[in-house]
Amino acid sequence: MKICHVTSAHRNDDPRIFQKECKTLAAKGYQVFFVAPGESFIKNGVKVVGIKKKNFKGFLGKIERVLFYSKKIEKVARSLNCDVYHFHDPDMLKTAIRISKTGKKVIFDFHENYYDSILKNERTSIPKFVRKLTAKVYRRLELKACKRIYGCIVVNPEMMNIWKSKSNNILQITNFPLLTKCPVINDKKNNIIIFAGKNPMNYSQETFVKAMSFNPNIKYQIYGDISKENKNNLFSLSPNNIEFKGVVPFDKMYQAICQADIGMAVTSMFSEGDKNEGSIGNTKLFEYMMLGVPVICSDYVSWKKIVEGNECGICVNPNDISAIKAAINTILADKDLADKMGKNGRKAIEEKYNWSNDAEKLLSFYQRIENEIGE
Repeated sequence: MKICHVTSAHRNDDPRIFQKECKTLAAKGYQVFFVAPGESFIKNGVKVVGIKKKNFKGFLGKIERVLFYSKKIEKVARSLNCDVYHFHDPDMLKTAIRISKTGKKVIFDFHENYYDSILKNERTSIPKFVRKLTAKVYRRLELKACKRIYGCIVVNPEMMNIWKSKSNNILQITNFPLLTKCPVINDKKNNIIIFAGKNPMNYSQETFVKAMSFNPNIKYQIYGDISKENKNNLFSLSPNNIEFKGVVPFDKMYQAICQADIGMAVTSMFSEGDKNEGSIGNTKLFEYMMLGVPVICSDYVSWKKIVEGNECGICVNPNDISAIKAAINTILADKDLADKMGKNGRKAIEEKYNWSNDAEKLLSFYQRIENEIGE
């Protein structure tokens, strides 16, 4: 069976798409293609078909991506003539509908609740005056696609409950990490705090920088894509503490996490009115835990169950500078406590929060498709 994963926005080595889903399917013996921005290569049995990258900035850039770049990717994906097409970006919903009409099995992988993220202005490139209209148009298209295609994949129980009314064929694949060994670090007493992610400004960077500026010996390393304006703003708050590391390959980012004393995951991004549930679709918590690094994160209900329940970090109100400062000081001042938290986090990943269970669910989902194609 030929399978084609398709993205217009993610990296060609994306941890969810390439590292977990594509490699798991290829290891099972399926012929797997991955159409994505960037270079072409073959690795671990996956043939990555690269499409020349473009930087789509602002709202007009997003429109260009939807109208032109996504169609270019669709053309390449169609040319592969696969049995199954597995999409990963909201601008590909119309493509998913079109390809499903040709008789192909189509899956849409919703990495987050895009409707909510548009309304809450997490998609900062969308101007405020068209935000509600954009969300409304998107929701209609999403519902149409879910009814037409073979099946949907979501990342957390909250989305699972919502999507049950949209699709009769739905699967939850959480962003639990692949187990990766961390090199032994003899002495982590370097006062390094790390943020490792794609979009740093979706997290409470200003509040966090203000909280850690009390200690001039702290090094705060920020990985990910961040604008010059935001860099300058953070520098103005604490000019001697911050190091911007940019976007690097995942293996290098993991090496950097292993060297850190604290992993930062403080955000108000998942707040919704009076609700404080959070989302376990987020990868940062689990990556820090996997690599043995204590976590400071937001006090969402779902995150507290994981972090405080496994004693691997400290949960704080994302708007409380004093609470964040106290959490930083608690971990940096007590090496034994930090070591215990790091080991507890790693143990929890090994025993509960890893990719192996979701891999089996994904393979069962695809086995069902293969059986239907063979009938």
